[in-house]
Amino acid sequence: MATDLGRLKSSAASKYDAIVASQLKQAETRIRMLDLTSGLFGFAALSLVYIVGMALCDSKFLLSQHTRQLALGVFLAGAAVYLFFAVLRPLCLRVNPYYAARQVEQQLPHAKNSIVNWVDLHEQPLPPAIHRALGQRAAKDLAHADLDRAISGRRTAGMGGLAALSAIAFLVCYFLLGPAPFLSLLKRMFNPFEAISVSTRTRLMLLKPEGGNATITVGRGINFAVEVNGKVPDAKAADAVKLLYRYDASDPWLERRLVPEPSGEWTTALSALEVKNGFWYQITGGDAATPEYRVGVRAAPAILDFLAMYHFRPYVARTEETRRQRELKALRGTEVLLRVRTNRTLREGRLEFTGGEPAAGASSLATTVHGQVDVQDPHTLRVQFVLNEDGKYRLYFTSTEGEVYSDP
Repeated sequence: MATDLGRLKSSAASKYDAIVASQLKQAETRIRMLDLTSGLFGFAALSLVYIVGMALCDSKFLLSQHTRQLALGVFLAGAAVYLFFAVLRPLCLRVNPYYAARQVEQQLPHAKNSIVNWVDLHEQPLPPAIHRALGQRAAKDLAHADLDRAISGRRTAGMGGLAALSAIAFLVCYFLLGPAPFLSLLKRMFNPFEAISVSTRTRLMLLKPEGGNATITVGRGINFAVEVNGKVPDAKAADAVKLLYRYDASDPWLERRLVPEPSGEWTTALSALEVKNGFWYQITGGDAATPEYRVGVRAAPAILDFLAMYHFRPYVARTEETRRQRELKALRGTEVLLRVRTNRTLREGRLEFTGGEPAAGASSLATTVHGQVDVQDPHTLRVQFVLNEDGKYRLYFTSTEGEVYSDP
């Protein structure tokens, strides 16, 4: 039986070629994966450094929208360039087999370029014996190769260490600034086109005066109350909840500490003497502060103008009269319309009339006449009644803010 020796030699050469090609393929895959991993670690480190740096700068200097937009643009441009050269480009390019072979041979001091020679000559039209010898020698050397040592991962480990240090800095910054402030800084960082405020670890909600700004009547004090959430500062610490107030924008702040109440509110008050003619104030506590508000002072509720219009009975044959005197004097049965203009927006008003001298041991009976707030002028009260007897009267009104006026 005849045997084709050429075919056997060709088959053996193909077997060695397959072994060498498989080993080099593994080396190329490892090189590609290490390069890709290094690139991603570098991108992670770059991103974390940007986040930490921007968070610290923004929390310290409260960067403007323009500055944050510029910083984000520079970061995105730099990140795009880095990703192209460190990640996308290596993925698109084929690993040079000569480079892979050389990396493996550096770990095999006795290889004598057997693997590089195979890469260089295995596709050349060589005699089968030489082709087989090249493959056999390369396969034998590769059998002793340790790809993990030949294709070093030190660069990848270094980039991983850098990314780990950046991650530690990220966590330190997160806990140093606090979760809520850090997340708000992230929003400001990556959405610099909106006016987003920086959150604080301590949250202050002003309860009194409601709305912050207030106007009070001269001669009265004012109470303050806030609700404190989040990190509640110690009442005796330097960052305790305090009322800061001043009478002029150029004056230094005066301080008044708020006291925690069992209800959970923190309160304090300023007397009428401390209010003076008004002041600016804000509440601070921990790392939080309310906006600056204004407390103004105005005159007490008062009557600014008084008109009494008299409509006489027809048989008297007198024309209507208008007087400004508070004393009401006319014939019995005369109809009187009072127009009382005040310095407040009115909710309601009335006139209380007390008749002449009561009998001995009896108390005076008061008659109440309810007025109407003028639709055209809510500062004016209209009271209409008929003069039937002698007596005294007093005017009362209540403003829409609950202030009460009564005649002396």
